[in-house]
Amino acid sequence: FQDMGTLAHGMEDLLDCIRKDKVIVEKVVIDLLFESAEKLVVLLQSDIKVGNQINGILQKIKNAIEAKSIQTKQASLLNKLNIPADILDVLSEYEECRLLANIKENINIVIVVATFFIDNFDTLLPQVTKSLEPYGEIIARVPSTDESNPEKMIFKLIYATSVRMEKLEQVFNEKGYGLVVLKMDKLKDERREK
Repeated sequence: FQDMGTLAHGMEDLLDCIRKDKVIVEKVVIDLLFESAEKLVVLLQSDIKVGNQINGILQKIKNAIEAKSIQTKQASLLNKLNIPADILDVLSEYEECRLLANIKENINIVIVVATFFIDNFDTLLPQVTKSLEPYGEIIARVPSTDESNPEKMIFKLIYATSVRMEKLEQVFNEKGYGLVVLKMDKLKDERREK
């Protein structure tokens, strides 16, 4: 049963990459999933260990997962947003996945900048988060220090929202949050053309 488990986990990894848009769903990938499923049936019906028979399929799965075309496409989308490298470099895989999903849905992506004194950020940051929730999704919270004032912390919140920018700016100005609008218009036009 070890061979079945190994193959099933390989298939699961491939399906997870498809779900996260890290692998393009194309004929060769679908064929690979069917080939893997057929091999699982053979393994279920067989009493003998057939490890050599799954090595080829496992290598194909690995190759599909490691394909660079989709990763290059995702990096290109993120670069067009002009998200600072210090933010992109710290996003978790989940946060990057949420960011890309919102981009594909034509949701506006902004960076909300909130500055707090170190001694009260732990109570004020949840208040900021709660005030943003009705208008969209906080994808990531990226903390940094304020080099001009070591008593302060800066939080850059990657934020996805469908609210008009004018309304969002009004709400944020009332609350004293800084807002960096990432340019989405060009990106939206490119997606419409495809």
